[in-house]
Amino acid sequence: MFTITQIQSQGATLRGRLYMPVKNPQPASIIIITHGFSATIGMVADRYAEEFFKAGFAVLLYDHRNFGISDGEPR
Repeated sequence: MFTITQIQSQGATLRGRLYMPVKNPQPASIIIITHGFSATIGMVADRYAEEFFKAGFAVLLYDHRNFGISDGEPR
């Protein structure tokens, strides 16, 4: 359903999930989702990402710097 992906941003590695539709031969529109400043991708945002993915969109869902599976200090 998704692959773990990494993005470099200002010296930190942001990590998240990339959902890519396989049924559609055309390039898909992408929706980029992240959480607020008191959560991680697995708390609620992943459910939204999965619904957009089911609707045919590509979705990039990632944790902000210093949160979840992304790098950065302080935690």
